[in-house]
Amino acid sequence: MEEDRLLEPPDKGRRLMVQVSRAERFLLLLIILSVGCSGVKVVKEVDPLTPEEHLSLGYVYERRGEYELALEHYRKASASVPEALLAAGNLCYRTKRYEDAEMFYRKAMRHSSVAPDAMNNLAWLYCTLGKRLKEAEALIQQALKERPEREAIYRDTLKCIREKLGDTHLHR
Repeated sequence: MEEDRLLEPPDKGRRLMVQVSRAERFLLLLIILSVGCSGVKVVKEVDPLTPEEHLSLGYVYERRGEYELALEHYRKASASVPEALLAAGNLCYRTKRYEDAEMFYRKAMRHSSVAPDAMNNLAWLYCTLGKRLKEAEALIQQALKERPEREAIYRDTLKCIREKLGDTHLHR
C-alpha cells in the first residue's frame, strides 16, 4: 500500500495538508522541477497507531463485518506483527478470496512464530479446494514437527487431506 504524504508550503505560518498518491507525487515533483518552486518540502506522514493497535483494530472491524477496513489494518500491522499476516489470510479465506489467502499464508510461513499455523491453514485451504493435496500433506507434516503441542488441530487437517487423497484415488 502506498504511503500518503503531506505537503508543506514555504509559508511556515500556514500549512496545507493534502494526501497524494505516488502518481500525484511524481507529477507534483515534475511541476516543481519545471517551474522552479523552492521551499516546498514533501514530508512523511507519521502513523499515530502502533502495528499492534492496527492488528487490534483489524480484529474489531472483522467482528463487525467491515472486512475491507479489517484487511487494511492487518496490512498495516503485517510489516512487524506476523500474526497480522495470519489474520489477513484467515479473513481472505472466510470471504472466499482464496488467492489472497494463499499469498498471506505463504508470507506468514516466513516467520517462525506463526509458520506452523500458517502451514496448517494453507494446507486446510488446499484441502477445502481439493488441490495441491500432496503439498498440503507435506505442509501439515512440517507443522506437526515444529509445533507438536498443536497436534490435535493439525491432525484434523491431515485427516481432511488424507480423505481427499483417498477420494482422488477412488475416482481415477
